[in-house]
Amino acid sequence: MTEIITKKKVKNLSIRITRDGEVLVTAPIGMPDEYINAFLQKKRGWIEKHRAEMLEKSKLRPHEYVSGETLRVLGEPYTLRVSEGETPKAELRGGELLLTVRPGSTKQRREAAVTEFYRAVLTPIAREYLELWQKRTGLRCREWHTKKMKTRWGSCNAAERRIWLSVYLAAEPREFISNVVLHELTHIRYPGHGADFKAFMSENWNKYA
Repeated sequence: MTEIITKKKVKNLSIRITRDGEVLVTAPIGMPDEYINAFLQKKRGWIEKHRAEMLEKSKLRPHEYVSGETLRVLGEPYTLRVSEGETPKAELRGGELLLTVRPGSTKQRREAAVTEFYRAVLTPIAREYLELWQKRTGLRCREWHTKKMKTRWGSCNAAERRIWLSVYLAAEPREFISNVVLHELTHIRYPGHGADFKAFMSENWNKYA
């Protein structure tokens, strides 16, 4: 379990669990680490229960990609509206995600159009956070790509310094995307999820996020 502790100008200690199962802890700047660790240990049962619930909710539910469904973009819900046209495309307009497909398009064709829309949304944001976290951490990936992954948010080949990010990250809030980018970049130095990995993540997230 990855726990990221951030100290900010807040009055109370709080815990938030992401869809990826990470535990984000926000604590007052002057609060001793010993108190934070004791609090987390006391709340361990609650954390594990809600983490399991979030991981279950995070599983991508199947879509038919028909009008009326709800899809998220950068954490915000949008109602899908499908219409027919000659040029397949997807765009946001007000509270709707407008999907134009050719007449008779299959579910797979509609899904492909949405996937490419997500890729277009994610790519500049991921590039921004990769450049930012590489500068902050001193770690460098040799190359990175987006990929259609429904069971993982990202992956890293540490030996090749290659990072893959799920196009479905485009459905999540920017803060979450930033955290995933840092997570995968950290794997270049620490391939596993051991104490060194967690300490490096916490140090950098706490310092800059």
